[in-house]
Amino acid sequence: MIKPKHWTDLPYDLRDHLIESIDELDYDSYESSRAEAIEALHNDPDWGSDTQRNNERIQAVYESRSDEYLREEAERCIGYLQSRLDRLKNFVAAVPEE
Repeated sequence: MIKPKHWTDLPYDLRDHLIESIDELDYDSYESSRAEAIEALHNDPDWGSDTQRNNERIQAVYESRSDEYLREEAERCIGYLQSRLDRLKNFVAAVPEE
């Protein structure tokens, strides 16, 4: 596995885990909640007035993560997504066709 240079190049689920793991994100609590700030960072890494600080923090945490850690996290995400897919398949199989 070749580790991307920047955190924004990670797949969405890995970016999600990375951002969620950072307690020190900056956001204006008068304008949004932490959850809204995280969602906005997913959709637009240049979001908000604290963009540069947040990007630097996220990048620093990302760079500190080992390849092994990222691989394990990716495998965990795959397992989670596979279980969701299996539940959907079971639902479709249980619904009678018309």
